[in-house]
Amino acid sequence: QISISKIFIELKKRLKTSKDSVYQAIKKLENTYVIYTLKHDEKKLQKIYFKDFGLRNNLCISKDFSHLFENLVLSELFKFKEEFFYNKYFNFYSQISKIAYISSPTLDIDLIKLRAKKILPKALELGIFHVIFITLSSEDNFFEQGVKFEVISFDKFSLGF
Repeated sequence: QISISKIFIELKKRLKTSKDSVYQAIKKLENTYVIYTLKHDEKKLQKIYFKDFGLRNNLCISKDFSHLFENLVLSELFKFKEEFFYNKYFNFYSQISKIAYISSPTLDIDLIKLRAKKILPKALELGIFHVIFITLSSEDNFFEQGVKFEVISFDKFSLGF
């Protein structure tokens, strides 16, 4: 994922371009289903994800596995046909189903439980009572103040749809 403003700043260094032309190009890519823009829940920020994360991996020079994994999780969430948002606490969450998703490919259970305690106030504020951590292989379930925290491996997450 990358923000639209980062794209504009990088292009501005190399090309003579306007913000409007960058936004038009991004809108065209979104309309042709090459990319998906995810909105921040409070600010006017957007992140860009590739619908085909393999294309993203081939186009990007830096191969950050955690970003690729996050894009892979979002690709699975497209099956819900819901609008998702992001913030500094959750990679993705639905205001309709009130479920939040956190891509954590390599965190162990103890670190996930620590993170869960830190995000609990925001989950309660947003009315989210189910938070799912998607990992490579860890699995667990626990509750904090009525919020279900589920740790699930990606293979079970993707096959569960």
